[in-house]
Amino acid sequence: MRQLFLLLILGMLTTRSGVAGGPIMNWGGKFGQLDNTPVGQFQAVAAGVNHGLGLQGDGQIVAWGYNGQGQLDSPPGQFQAVAAGAYHSLGLTTDGVVAAWGHNSSGQANVADLLSYGAFQAVAAGNDHSLGLTTEGQIVGWGADNNGQASPPVGDFQAIAAGNEHSLGLTSGGQVVGWGDNYNGAINTPSGQFQAIVAGAFHSMALTMEGEIVAWGDNSFGQTNSPAGPFQAIAAGKKHSLALTMEGEIVGWGDNSFGQIDAQPDRFLAVAAGYLHSLAIATGGPDPCALGGDASCSTVDLDALYAVLGTSVPPTDGLFDLNSDDMVDAADLTAWLSLAASENGHGSPYLRGDTDLDFDVDLSDYNALAIHFDPVGTAASGTWVQGNFDGDTDTDLSDYNWLAGNFSPAGYGTPAVPEPATFCLLLVGLLVLPGGRVKIF
Repeated sequence: MRQLFLLLILGMLTTRSGVAGGPIMNWGGKFGQLDNTPVGQFQAVAAGVNHGLGLQGDGQIVAWGYNGQGQLDSPPGQFQAVAAGAYHSLGLTTDGVVAAWGHNSSGQANVADLLSYGAFQAVAAGNDHSLGLTTEGQIVGWGADNNGQASPPVGDFQAIAAGNEHSLGLTSGGQVVGWGDNYNGAINTPSGQFQAIVAGAFHSMALTMEGEIVAWGDNSFGQTNSPAGPFQAIAAGKKHSLALTMEGEIVGWGDNSFGQIDAQPDRFLAVAAGYLHSLAIATGGPDPCALGGDASCSTVDLDALYAVLGTSVPPTDGLFDLNSDDMVDAADLTAWLSLAASENGHGSPYLRGDTDLDFDVDLSDYNALAIHFDPVGTAASGTWVQGNFDGDTDTDLSDYNWLAGNFSPAGYGTPAVPEPATFCLLLVGLLVLPGGRVKIF
């Protein structure tokens, strides 16, 4: 009879840019893995059969749940990544040294010999085997090897994942390689280029460069029937799967006998799947992109920010005080614009100049700025502030400069075009002056 496990950890689960982690939330499972969930701010999480691991911002590991094999007895020190196997745990120190504790029936926690390989950059834990990825891109395996799961191929790799008795590696070129037990096709890896991999008990998933999920292996509960993306992260449990959308929402599919795919309505930074439970790191505070009710940064949210720009007392519990300086100012506007870039799937900062938030900066944005030109200051006049790109409470020529410098009519990320400031203003042929006076060129 197969012994089922679970794994999951993607090494250091990265949080959204500019966010220092958040609280742990969990759901599903009825065997102690939800008990005593720690409070505080965490950077990464990992889920085993009946236990969980969390990595704090200071590099300390916190463990909770079932401790029958010592899998919660984490050592002191500063760590950069954690991984949870069936009943054993792994940690990777900031110096690249692998630590292990818990169940050791097959040597899965024997790490003394790893020092000869030098520093490691990632770890993964399966049922009774473990994997480590050196800083040179070499995969090292130890523990149970009855199906070859601890005997990785030679190559240059960037990521690893460990399932029940199978293993995965992501090459430096983005190809997925599998080895070990091929129960239900768990290592029948797809072709193509990928950015991330995860291994469940008997199924596997990979995330394409475009954020789409490809899944294979055991599908007895629909755990490989992945939805359309794009997604920013994935996780695989025993017979369930999870994905994190670009907006920070969690989508689950597969077995739900313990509620393990019923993610709470929140916004998240990272996700992990256990045997019959799931973990995630929440954003940890008010969401400055949730006012529109559409789970993404929108004009509704931006209007709300502009309405309190310049206030010294954080409104709505500090919703827009993104840099925590007790002031909603230009720095917070810049932070929100960058956050909007991340939330809407754009790799570069949200371009100042996009007055209508249609993901380009074109003549319509110039026209809107001209019509609402207000060098006196929006704080005094109470007029339109959508074009206050420099955060100085007015809409003047400096805001035109921001717009001109980011002129991109084809959309963000397109090749630079000649700065059209003078040309465009002359083409428009008018300029609205204070008091509503119009100057014709």
